[in-house]
Amino acid sequence: MQLKHTMKTFSGFTLIEVLIVLSMVSILASLAYTSYSGSLEKSRRADAKRALLGAAGEQERWYLRENVYTPLMDDIGGDESPDGHYTLVAVNSIDGNACADQLCFTITATATVGGLQAGDDDCQRFTIDNLGRRRAYDSGAVENEDCW
Repeated sequence: MQLKHTMKTFSGFTLIEVLIVLSMVSILASLAYTSYSGSLEKSRRADAKRALLGAAGEQERWYLRENVYTPLMDDIGGDESPDGHYTLVAVNSIDGNACADQLCFTITATATVGGLQAGDDDCQRFTIDNLGRRRAYDSGAVENEDCW
């Protein structure tokens, strides 16, 4: 007489295996989200650049008509970037020094307070002046050459 061994086989996952897989997925998701949000910040910076270049072009057109640069953003297209991520301001000065007879300008695009771009600490503010100099500053007002 021969004894038959009966073995029960279980199929499925143990709790430990499920927890390991979940932890791996969460780590990968956090890495992907960080990379994705950084890419979004960089793409929104194009909104500031486009707004500044357009406003600088309008300043030059204004100068051809009026023989001065205007400090009023309404004269050259408005104080908001096309996608609304930045607020624009024009002044008749360069490097903080006022120029005589409105013969110079600096236009600044600053990330809108409370907007999607407000958390971009690396490139918080962009500027362009009548000499064509493009600058960017981080949230601590330190110039950052990597933004433009």
